[in-house]
Amino acid sequence: MADHAGTFVWYELTTPDIASAQAFYGAVAGWSIADAGMPGVDYRIARAGDVRICGMMAPTGCEPPAGARPGWLGYVAVADVDASAARVTAAGGRVTFGPRDIPGVGRFCMAADPQGAAFALFRGDGTPPPMPPPGTPATGSRPSPSMPACSAGKSPWRSIWGRWAPIRSSPATGSTSAG
Repeated sequence: MADHAGTFVWYELTTPDIASAQAFYGAVAGWSIADAGMPGVDYRIARAGDVRICGMMAPTGCEPPAGARPGWLGYVAVADVDASAARVTAAGGRVTFGPRDIPGVGRFCMAADPQGAAFALFRGDGTPPPMPPPGTPATGSRPSPSMPACSAGKSPWRSIWGRWAPIRSSPATGSTSAG
């Protein structure tokens, strides 16, 4: 199984009107969206065919920052959430929620980079699933933070995620390359 560390492995939409979001993304993207069956939380999973694309939920107060406007959050795979969270702080970012376990799913925390851009760190329980096929959200490029240190090869992301090389995918072949 491929090492997913440093790649976006999940996306989540937080919105106060989940029913409207479900109708919108179902119509626009053609996703089928259904309740995930998580007790106490209205959490829905969107699929394109059999491929799980993302999650959708109403604000719970833990998303960064608390009370934020509706938006998408990317989850980055890491080998150790707690160690990566400590590196976020050491690199000038901040941990906004967690680290915390999701029973039967994995461990995560929410964080923000030095410019305030939100992301989540995630380590799943068990063997990671294969990377999604080309054309699904997790096969894109990692964002490049706009900091002068990055152009000098001193990106904080290398120490947080374990590497720094945007992953590019070829929609035609499905192959990926760093660079």
